[in-house]
Amino acid sequence: MLGTTYSHGLIRDYIISFGTLFNDIKINRPSGDGVTTATIAVPLIYSPKNKYLSRIEEDLNFDKPIAMRLPGMSFELLSMTYSAERKLNTMQRIFKANTASNTSLSYTYSPVPYDFMFQLNIFTKTIEDGSHIVEQILPYFTPEFTISLKGATDLDINVDMPIVLNSVAMEDNYEGTFEERRVIAWTLDFALKGTLFGPIVDGKTINTAVINFHANTISSNTFEISTIRPAMYANGTPTTDVEISVSANNISANDNYGIATDYSSFLGD
Repeated sequence: MLGTTYSHGLIRDYIISFGTLFNDIKINRPSGDGVTTATIAVPLIYSPKNKYLSRIEEDLNFDKPIAMRLPGMSFELLSMTYSAERKLNTMQRIFKANTASNTSLSYTYSPVPYDFMFQLNIFTKTIEDGSHIVEQILPYFTPEFTISLKGATDLDINVDMPIVLNSVAMEDNYEGTFEERRVIAWTLDFALKGTLFGPIVDGKTINTAVINFHANTISSNTFEISTIRPAMYANGTPTTDVEISVSANNISANDNYGIATDYSSFLGD
């Protein structure tokens, strides 16, 4: 029944946009006198928390030359929830001029709001490393931080995406055995308030509107006709004079045109 093959790639863009927020976090390693001796970039991957922890546990054998590097971060999209409080009138439409035709416009209906639930996980060997990373994130969320997605869909719509920080939790498995590698895990839960757009449709433009109305239906049977249409000189500059304008069919929705209004009176039977 749906039968329309299209994809704006917005879910993928939301995932990339969320991950980009945290892909350049670094921590400083000071010496005993407080002077920074090294700066470490914290790697970020898309992975569930349990998969990341399993990979760390697999590197516990002492015969392996290199263990998995810590600190590290992972994130994943957990779920999508319909957001009824942000829903606009479904019949509202977003238009864009069709550059390939003077007689059609591209449009889509109001987007459908969804909350995309993300989880960011931070893994460190020490509490100090974890706190340094978390302190670089929390001040930006009060509790939300808004980013913009430019040129979404073929209509080049700019989408603002508030990202809300819902919770922060820390887990320390310090009660393990000496053979187990200590991992301190911070879990940050976010909600990205995004929107999803339907298919883009090409529709015809209305380049002339004609209104018939009576000035006074009781004392007079005279009615007027008002004709409204775009008007433009042949050199492409706007005008309001319909007599010297080019044909409305030769005016594109992208042109810089004026609006011409012509009134005519007629005596009815």
